[in-house]
Amino acid sequence: MYFITALTGIDRFRHSRCFGYYADKDEALTAIQENRYILDEGFYHYIVVEKIVQGIHCIAEEEIWFKWFQDGPDCAKGYWGLIKKALATDPYNNHAIG
Repeated sequence: MYFITALTGIDRFRHSRCFGYYADKDEALTAIQENRYILDEGFYHYIVVEKIVQGIHCIAEEEIWFKWFQDGPDCAKGYWGLIKKALATDPYNNHAIG
């Protein structure tokens, strides 16, 4: 499954919320590109899509990171741009599950 988790920041003091998941990677990425349901909510600045398989304490097999690039003062106007995984997130895994 491909879990979509939004984060307020990339440090260890950030807040996060898992919005849900898709069985299909392309569908998960399309949901982000379309900003379905306004994923930033004027609060979240990053999204990570994690491929996590079924089981207990599974490690994410893949991570795809995005950053919110806002266009002007309206928080609903902008886009999610693909970024490299930030070094500050290296010690953390499974943002969706905890």
